[in-house]
Amino acid sequence: MNIVVDLIVSSTDTYVNALKPIPIGLNYIITKLKIKNSNCLFIGDRKELDGECAARASIPFFLINKNNTSEQYYIMLSDQLRNH
Repeated sequence: MNIVVDLIVSSTDTYVNALKPIPIGLNYIITKLKIKNSNCLFIGDRKELDGECAARASIPFFLINKNNTSEQYYIMLSDQLRNH
């Protein structure tokens, strides 16, 4: 997918130490990268965890169905997000 990574954060990092739906990790990333929540997009496949985490962090959420989505869809989505 040729994605460039600016920051790597894990739920086990001492400054996060939390799992979804607790948004500590998302808030850390937003703060560290100095970006607005409205300029983020949380893409996930579980509304009850991913969607809730995004909502708690005030980040827009895009729900995907990994069981009904082709690999080509992810390539297209990646291209669109990269060019946006």
